Amino acid sequence: MDNLASSFIIFKQAVSTLKETSKDDSSSDNIEYMTECEKTAINFDRVKLKYAKKYFGNRNSAYKSVDALLQTDEMVYFIEFKNGVLSGEERAKIREKLSNSILLFSDIVNLTFSNFREECIFVLVYNKSKNSFSGVSKQKIADYVINRSENAVCRFDMDKLKPFLVKEVKTYTPEEFEEFLNNNSFISY
Repeated sequence: MDNLASSFIIFKQAVSTLKETSKDDSSSDNIEYMTECEKTAINFDRVKLKYAKKYFGNRNSAYKSVDALLQTDEMVYFIEFKNGVLSGEERAKIREKLSNSILLFSDIVNLTFSNFREECIFVLVYNKSKNSFSGVSKQKIADYVINRSENAVCRFDMDKLKPFLVKEVKTYTPEEFEEFLNNNSFISY
């Protein structure tokens, strides 16, 4: 897959750092970042705003999008950072964000959904302390089972997104996400 930022102006205009895309400013008292990584990425919220402006003018679009996009030579990675509790309602919002992002991306790059699905991995970065089981033993059992699985790490029923929407789904704590970033070669924008 070609470098998206060099191939499409809308992506080039949305380049940011992962740190900036992970910003949680929902609390006016405290701004938090889910990663300190300064690696460049495509700020997909910016892409959505530019896309919406083109089609809806200055009216604010109700569409939601994932936070960031990274890519390797073969794959596109949609990244969503969630600093809060991942309730059932929040998980439904994440699925909606991913669906909207896939539609938007596919339209921009003129890629069929079938082809896109084979080239996309969804990554959810979550706050472990806000999403742990009550009781240390339950958390240890859950972590043990997930870490022993042969497939990608996937929590919060996000595996339901594959293979319908994406090829693979991964869920990471910020520390696991940093390791994931260090173990992959992403295109620089």
